[in-house]
Amino acid sequence: MICYDPEFVETVRHVAAQGADLVLVPTALGTDWDWVAEKMMPMRAFENGVFFAYANGVGTQDDMTFLGKSFIVGPAGTELARAGNDPEILQAALDLSLVAKAQARLPYLTDRGRLKLDCQ
Repeated sequence: MICYDPEFVETVRHVAAQGADLVLVPTALGTDWDWVAEKMMPMRAFENGVFFAYANGVGTQDDMTFLGKSFIVGPAGTELARAGNDPEILQAALDLSLVAKAQARLPYLTDRGRLKLDCQ
């Protein structure tokens, strides 16, 4: 996914339902949106039971200052690596067996098929 895409619950849910174990997101998040990098995006990993790597820009371009704070989060929402506001390379070991365990713990992917969304 890129930038804004994972801010929609449905996009991450869709790729997780298709079997993704890891969601990669290059982005250009500004300093006004730190809650997206610190709270919302890690929640996407947790609620879908997937690994999530969020690579954000740093520095300033024209009139926009980028937040940085890139991260890698595990499928239980556990932070595995987090950058600050400067350029940094992150790495983490990913145990893909944790994806199935997380998705079994919170079976949103299977239970969503039981929802009755037709309001007519």
